[in-house]
Amino acid sequence: MPVSISSLQYALKDLWPQQRIKNEVYKDHVLLAMLETDETFVGTSMYLALRTGNPQGGSADFAVAQAVANGSAPGVPTAGGSNSGVRFNLNRVSDYQLFSIATEAIKAAKDEGSLIDGLDVEMSAAADNFAKRTAVSLFRGQTGYVARIGSRTATTVTLTNANDITSFEIGMPIVASAGLAVTDITRIGWTGAATVGTTTGVCYVTAVNRDTGVITVAGNGATDITAGATPWTVNDYIFPAGDNANNSGAFKRPSGLADWIPTTTPGATTFFGVDRSVDPTRRGGIRFDGTSRTPEEMLAALFNRQCREGGRPTHMFLNNADFLNVQIALQAKVQMEYVGNTTLLFDAIQARSPKGMVKLFSDQNCPAGTAWSLDMSTFKLYSAGGVPFLQDLDGAVLSREYNADRYEGRYAAYLQLGCDAPGFNAVVSMPT
Repeated sequence: MPVSISSLQYALKDLWPQQRIKNEVYKDHVLLAMLETDETFVGTSMYLALRTGNPQGGSADFAVAQAVANGSAPGVPTAGGSNSGVRFNLNRVSDYQLFSIATEAIKAAKDEGSLIDGLDVEMSAAADNFAKRTAVSLFRGQTGYVARIGSRTATTVTLTNANDITSFEIGMPIVASAGLAVTDITRIGWTGAATVGTTTGVCYVTAVNRDTGVITVAGNGATDITAGATPWTVNDYIFPAGDNANNSGAFKRPSGLADWIPTTTPGATTFFGVDRSVDPTRRGGIRFDGTSRTPEEMLAALFNRQCREGGRPTHMFLNNADFLNVQIALQAKVQMEYVGNTTLLFDAIQARSPKGMVKLFSDQNCPAGTAWSLDMSTFKLYSAGGVPFLQDLDGAVLSREYNADRYEGRYAAYLQLGCDAPGFNAVVSMPT
């Protein structure tokens, strides 16, 4: 007897409760697994308050103390005697992952069990792809880029950093742009550029060389990314199609460590409504250059700087290559770290700071050459619902596609990363 859609819906709901989705998403993505989550981000936006200074009405001279405290002293800054602080105004961004199955495949299945087995694999793979995209964004941030072009031919791209190859999969739609600003436009005028939905300049990854950091691409018909009015160029940024701003005026991906603790000193351009230039450390984190130090010296000086600023570093996240260099240098005993309420375990190197032990983790999504040392209590992943969740508010895990003889399932998330004390955290240029 053919399988019915109604019986399949109930089976899939039982097979994929929200906790299983979370477990599937977290594996192999350490930062994502470690972040505290808050799934009650309701309303249009939310504020994160940050105290950046204490009241300055202190003096051995009572008159001075009082005048500064109440703001009557000549030239005293506004509210000089009060706590100084700012509020980050967070907004959610949306992300989706779809999977699809032909109606014929459903009707032709020998039994419900065989079809569920096949769908189980498809749903697991879709959850894993969603996780990868989210995990990359949590490091690289709002711009959505995943790599840069080191060199290119008509149909191949050699990445500037071969370690970025972990962000590419066969069949992945990608675009390129000369810059990261919300006003930058995708390279759309090369030979064979495809249009998918409202995104132009799309090509697809057809081969991935994970040893050399080279991808092969194909567009719509004859392809030459080096030819045409706006060809792909060395140093261009590569994005999954639809993830870049493309002159839309707003970034589409959730913020990441690269936004909250950027590698360059923040300027006056507001970040979630805050001008960080007036106190770049407390509002935008610590930037630490460890390139000229040994790994041991780098860790000691880094943690000391964080503690000086009032931080208490707990976790440090590094690319696999940088983690290996530190591991060899320290000859450290690797210990296991238990993650939240899941069954996941991650290997960690333990190093000592002035305020306690810091766990160092290898995360493939962290850009090579850069690491972040964090007080994890200051970060939280906010969302309206799970990250991700199956869109089944109407009771259906699978929905009929309106323009094809197929059914589709949808993962979605409405999310944003927040930090209530950027100044306790640091970004590090790693020694080589």
